[in-house]
Amino acid sequence: MLQPFWLKVLLKHKTLIIEEKLISASCPSKDKMKEAHDKLSKLLPQLDIKANNAKLTKKSVNLAVYADNLDILKGAVSGKCDRIYFDPFTGNAAQKCNSNLTIESTLNLINEAVSICKNTNTELLLKLPKITSSHYLASLNSFLAKAFNAGISGVMVDSIGAAEFMLNLNPQINLFASAGLNIWNYKSVEELQSIFSNFTVSPELSKDEIKRLVSNI
Repeated sequence: MLQPFWLKVLLKHKTLIIEEKLISASCPSKDKMKEAHDKLSKLLPQLDIKANNAKLTKKSVNLAVYADNLDILKGAVSGKCDRIYFDPFTGNAAQKCNSNLTIESTLNLINEAVSICKNTNTELLLKLPKITSSHYLASLNSFLAKAFNAGISGVMVDSIGAAEFMLNLNPQINLFASAGLNIWNYKSVEELQSIFSNFTVSPELSKDEIKRLVSNI
């Protein structure tokens, strides 16, 4: 049964209202943002981060951001972050990447992301989905070549299998390890540092455990 035009307009209007309320509910208030900014301003001068028993300079501390849409990416760039791990797959039908339409739309997102980061000091890397079968990775072959041509400077993966596939594709590829590799100690870093340019430590580590890990690298 066909819906009358006025009903379609009404439904669309209600959908937009619900969407706006959902977005506004997840956004912090101005007071909360000011409070967070004030806390950060007080904290930064007190930071005393050490690695290898040597005090790091402020320039040695980089800010990296995960982004799965262009709005987050724009915010990260405007916040002058140093590196963005961009995941265009999560909200873009990742499991249907063998579809030409989906590949094209994902590449469009990457091109827009590269354009946003252009002429800034922000490094843009591609973040692959957490679960990647060999069949799925094989379907990304031509896509990845186009992504690098667009301006992606490296890839973040969540598994050794995905890392091996990337290295077979391009031995010179700049690889980054996500939290999925579950890096717990410096021995893991020593074993994998010939493969990865950078590591994300396990989110289960405590502050003291992270300190011990860093001091042994």
